[in-house]
Amino acid sequence: MPHTPLHPRHRANAKSMRRVMTDAELKLWNELRAHRLMGLGFRRQFPIASYIVDFACPEKKLVPWRISPMPWLVVSLKGNTLTHS
Repeated sequence: MPHTPLHPRHRANAKSMRRVMTDAELKLWNELRAHRLMGLGFRRQFPIASYIVDFACPEKKLVPWRISPMPWLVVSLKGNTLTHS
C-alpha cells in the first residue's frame, strides 16, 4: 500500500509509536493482526489527515475506537463524517 502524504515529523512520530505498545494495545493488536478479525487487514499507528490512529483498516476505512467505559465501537470514516456500528 502506498504511503499517505504526511509531514516527515508526523511519520517519524507514528513510527516511534509503533515500537512501544501498551498492554491493552498489544492485546487488541493480537486480535486484529494477520487478518484475524473477519479477514480484515489492520495497520497500527496509521496516519489519517493530521491524526495518527492506533489501529485502522484502510481498505474498509474502519477504526476501532473505545470511549471508557463503553465497549469497543467500529467507526467508519466516510468523507468528513464518522459513523459507528
